[in-house]
Amino acid sequence: MNRIVSLIVLLVPLQALAQVEPIAPRPMAPQSGFRLTVDPVAPPTPSLKFELLPPPNECQPGNAALYYQRATLVAAELPPQVRTQFEERYRRWTESPWAPSDVKEVREWLEWHQAVIGELRTAAYREKCEFDHQLRGLSSTESLNFRLPEIQAMRQLGRVLRIKTRLEIQEGRFDDALDSMRIGFRTSRDAATSPLTISGVIGIASASGTAMSLAEWSAASNSPNLYWAISALPRPLVDIRHGLQHERRLVEQFYPAMKDAEHSRRSAEEWNQEFAKAFLALMSIGSSQDNRTEDDKQWSITNFLLKAYPSAKRQLIAAGFDPQWVESLPPAQVVTIQTERVARYACDELLKWLAFPTHQALAGLEASESKLRQENILHEDPTFSQGALPIVPLVMPYVYTVRLSQARLENTLAVYQLIEVLRWHAATEGGKLPATLADIKVAPVPRDPLTGEPFNYRLESGMAVIDVQSLAKLGTPGGVRYEIAIRKRS
Repeated sequence: MNRIVSLIVLLVPLQALAQVEPIAPRPMAPQSGFRLTVDPVAPPTPSLKFELLPPPNECQPGNAALYYQRATLVAAELPPQVRTQFEERYRRWTESPWAPSDVKEVREWLEWHQAVIGELRTAAYREKCEFDHQLRGLSSTESLNFRLPEIQAMRQLGRVLRIKTRLEIQEGRFDDALDSMRIGFRTSRDAATSPLTISGVIGIASASGTAMSLAEWSAASNSPNLYWAISALPRPLVDIRHGLQHERRLVEQFYPAMKDAEHSRRSAEEWNQEFAKAFLALMSIGSSQDNRTEDDKQWSITNFLLKAYPSAKRQLIAAGFDPQWVESLPPAQVVTIQTERVARYACDELLKWLAFPTHQALAGLEASESKLRQENILHEDPTFSQGALPIVPLVMPYVYTVRLSQARLENTLAVYQLIEVLRWHAATEGGKLPATLADIKVAPVPRDPLTGEPFNYRLESGMAVIDVQSLAKLGTPGGVRYEIAIRKRS
């Protein structure tokens, strides 16, 4: 599968959960949402009695990667009918209320996975995770085609934990459910340690699955308050910068001659050879084989240079390079210098936003990508306007899209933390929900990471309503509506 295509994350809205009811769409308001009935309860003492990642003092020396691989191998040895049962019933087991027959099936199915879960727990409680993917020694084409079956498998294993957690919450086994969520979140973070952006995307998808359990936890009768546990999670929970920085190096690795293009003493023939290697490697991306003749390949290279050279020369002179010096260089060197300048400029324009808070990062990335498209840099063929090889749009992933998937996870965690602080407020106010978020004094109220502003909150018929309209940006028309009611005790 093309790695760029595989970076697209399918952001599936949360459906019906145990004690979490879906809200029916309203006429003229295409908005999905969920209704939770919760207990008023304050966080425990000490504040961090519950933690959603394995505490460092409980972790053992060793490399988690080995045990993730062991879990994958053990899962592969399960009888085919067990795997088939999972594929056929996973959606029902995670999205619909369970009948007694479902509970029996889930228990039996999880019994088959005890060894798998044991390996995952061992992995999650190791001090480090190093998959040792030595990508720097590979060619650019090999890096682009590098497969990560062990990382892909970690997402599948996370689904086992998701079902296990749901059963534990439904049965009121909160200590067990907490441990399962710890393993799930740690597995998600470990998946992103591989130096490719796709590993970060897989980690985000896995963490999003684990985060779904937080809604079920809040809605479960007698569940402890996880406000401080959610607040203590790292921000971001899954870091995509590691993979994106590697993609930046990959741009340089793709065409090593770019590094010293301005000062190289190569002959015209040597430049032609370097350029030809980079050009043919670029054209091979996404193709299993190239059946063109050598004459056809040479004609493609020559034709590209004829198109790119005039624009590259013009761009370099406009940037302040000495016209006579530029005129003296071989065409392949001129295009290479311009390619390096365009690649560095584009990568910097995108990656400079990653350290900003989510709402600022998304606004900046959106503006930068729009600017690069207008300049024909994020375009499949920037030859005529930029005089450069189209390395950036083919090698760099869609940074904005990846950052957006990370933002949705951050938004989900912030909503569930808000629900927990509502439970806390109600516990101190005789079971009453606040009229406004400003009325909450027990702890800081989380903001919507997508906007940097307070969540849209109001009381409606005694029920707290959180309208997360910002999620419309992530493909959910009308956003998502949460309705929270306080459970009445007889």
